[in-house]
Amino acid sequence: MSDEFDRRDWAEDLNEGIRNRDTWFRGLKIIVLLLFLSIARFALLVTVAYQFFFCLVRNRPSDIMLPVGRWLARYVEKAILFMTWNTDHAPFPFTHISRVMEWEPEYRDEEPAFQAADESFAEEEEPYEPEPPAPPPTEDEVAGDEPDTADETGEEAEPNEDEDRPTQPPRPDA
Repeated sequence: MSDEFDRRDWAEDLNEGIRNRDTWFRGLKIIVLLLFLSIARFALLVTVAYQFFFCLVRNRPSDIMLPVGRWLARYVEKAILFMTWNTDHAPFPFTHISRVMEWEPEYRDEEPAFQAADESFAEEEEPYEPEPPAPPPTEDEVAGDEPDTADETGEEAEPNEDEDRPTQPPRPDA
């Protein structure tokens, strides 16, 4: 009897899933995003080639192309998160293009709507309490920390010039 009940639940879920307009609309958005990701892939290829040849010629990356690479990375990340149901926020062309660079932390902690939280595995974390700051040193402690620079005659010792100069590490090819 248990198998019969499970089959009925499965059939009902399938029936509801097929009739869900939001799922079909999301599927259309995914198809459009796949097209945009193929364009982004070509743009990424051009960006990487440009940066590589720029580095060969100028021995540094192009400052103009750095934001382009960052934008492409964020766009691809947001598109993949939407297509894999990790977030409900679709990137461009379904939102304004400037929103691609906005950081949206909600997908990191967001639980998908179709997955119920299992509280039996929730770990209780102890609240973090920072250590209190150390009290300021007393006058006796400050006076006792000063190095003694006077020799037995009472004259100040001259600082060694070699001690103040930093030593350079040996060269690896030497």
